[in-house]
Amino acid sequence: MAKSGRSSRQGCGGWQLSSNLRLNDGRPINFRSSSVCNIPGQLAAECIPGVLPGADPYVVKPGNWDPGAGPLFKASAFEPPSSFNYYLGQGARISNYRAFGYQNQDIALAKTIKLTEKLGMQLRGEFFNVWNWHTFAMMENIGYGLPINNDVSSPTFGDWNGNESPPRNIQVAIKFMF
Repeated sequence: MAKSGRSSRQGCGGWQLSSNLRLNDGRPINFRSSSVCNIPGQLAAECIPGVLPGADPYVVKPGNWDPGAGPLFKASAFEPPSSFNYYLGQGARISNYRAFGYQNQDIALAKTIKLTEKLGMQLRGEFFNVWNWHTFAMMENIGYGLPINNDVSSPTFGDWNGNESPPRNIQVAIKFMF
């Protein structure tokens, strides 16, 4: 579920405040076994490992996960990579396991000043990710991929790949209007 809001208010004295808030649930994680999948390319299929019955794929629950301490998922909870010999796997194409949610708020504050009858100036400050919220990113639309390695046959399966949301950025501008 994604929520987004934008507001702008022109107040007295030439002040203007605007904000953009974005809140997203975590997207589903798609697990793969790409490095040992020997399905012919003409079939346009992937090897998708299923979670073994009764197995918990998490090493630690996402809310308590420290990426520096080890992987989030354990490969032993999935169908083994050795089983993918002309076999597609029993996994769901889109799993019920989700990546981390995303939250961001941008705020801009501007002051318009009339210098003469035909000349004006605007002072503007823009604060991107104003609260400096950090998320293990999964934002394809801004160039980020999965926050973890999703290839079960990889030795780094379940490890954080370093993707995170951008830090706070502040931009100040002066604009002359004539």
